[in-house]
Amino acid sequence: GNKSPYGERSGGAFNLEIKEQTVSAAPKKLSIDAGVNGGIRVKGWERNEIYIKACVQAFGKDETEARARTAAVRIESEGGIVRAVASSAAVSDGNYSFGVSYDIRVPVNTDLSLKTNNGGINLAGVNGSIEFDLHNGGVILDRIAGSVRGQTVNGNLTFNLSGERWEGDSIDARTTNGSIFINVPENYSARLETGTRRGNFYVNLPVEKKRENNYEFNLDLGAGGAIIRATTTNGQVTIKSKTVAAKENKL
Repeated sequence: GNKSPYGERSGGAFNLEIKEQTVSAAPKKLSIDAGVNGGIRVKGWERNEIYIKACVQAFGKDETEARARTAAVRIESEGGIVRAVASSAAVSDGNYSFGVSYDIRVPVNTDLSLKTNNGGINLAGVNGSIEFDLHNGGVILDRIAGSVRGQTVNGNLTFNLSGERWEGDSIDARTTNGSIFINVPENYSARLETGTRRGNFYVNLPVEKKRENNYEFNLDLGAGGAIIRATTTNGQVTIKSKTVAAKENKL
């Protein structure tokens, strides 16, 4: 049968439909729930409006049914809450036979609450209070500032830090079965607190290496400062300088 995000299928057809909308008066906080199947990408921009591009995919026994199912999915964004609402035509045997992935632009200073079951989260250029909760999917933070709290079960955490320090409160994130990758600019100041129960630490930084114990690696970068905390149970932790091309040191 055909492999699909919705389980093993024999025969049938997919349909994909792009649904777009703009929220002109941008709320201070945006909550996005991608439901059972779907990733979330959010990027900050200079406009005071939110642009939502939702990619709706549906499966049906034939093309007609698949098209009817994507058509039956409506994207709502009232009150700063983005979600897909489906009429019964998008549901088969009590199961959701569709998935929605989001590509969203928000004002830079937007607070975010993000949730998805099967799919990753990619955030860039946002400064706010950010929460995420995933089950199967990784998280990439690029040029982010503010306060970040979140968790995933099966997925990596990647932090691409920028500037000279963490601007804002802190990061506190954890994964159970994923690895952690922290990319640090030159002359960066922060307090790194990382941990893994069953993985290794790889550190490529021009600093004294110091293992706290078997499970933690904590480090003051530059002048120290805001805490960037990332822990995993079963994955490895890699901390790299963006500029130092030194050999990685396994601790």
